[in-house]
Amino acid sequence: MSNLLAAAKARNIEINNARAKIEGELADAPARYTDIHMTVTAQCSAPGELEKLVTIAERGCIVANTLANAVNLTIECG
Repeated sequence: MSNLLAAAKARNIEINNARAKIEGELADAPARYTDIHMTVTAQCSAPGELEKLVTIAERGCIVANTLANAVNLTIECG
């Protein structure tokens, strides 16, 4: 979320009510997540730019970069 807000600020785009919903799929043995899906919603002063901002934020996110090789990680705008 901090990367999303920073990307918006750098482009002078106002974002309000930003939310991230996280869902995961579990495997039994060993116990772990196999899939993680994030849906990002926000009110954006440039609505057509939200998806681009989410992509920029994902590329710079340490957590997303760490998880990308460990699970099926998907991120979308809702």
